Amino acid sequence: MRVALVSHRTWGLTAYACALAPEFDVLEVSSDFITYDELASRYPADWRPDAIVCWSIDYMPVPLGIENADCFTAGIGTWLRSR
Repeated sequence: MRVALVSHRTWGLTAYACALAPEFDVLEVSSDFITYDELASRYPADWRPDAIVCWSIDYMPVPLGIENADCFTAGIGTWLRSR
């Protein structure tokens, strides 16, 4: 499975994700306020994801137009609140 991890900064998630699921082909994309078309233009020429995971959606919006992606999409928030 090919997965594009989209975040507002490079977290090194690719190495972490590959260690947990070595059968996954993971591309980490660091981006700020990009559109889906800009995201798709950053994929290698022969690479298309089966899923796009937007990491830290509490810090950055998902790419505009993500609903036009031809694959599964998910958003994950990372903000933790102390009590």
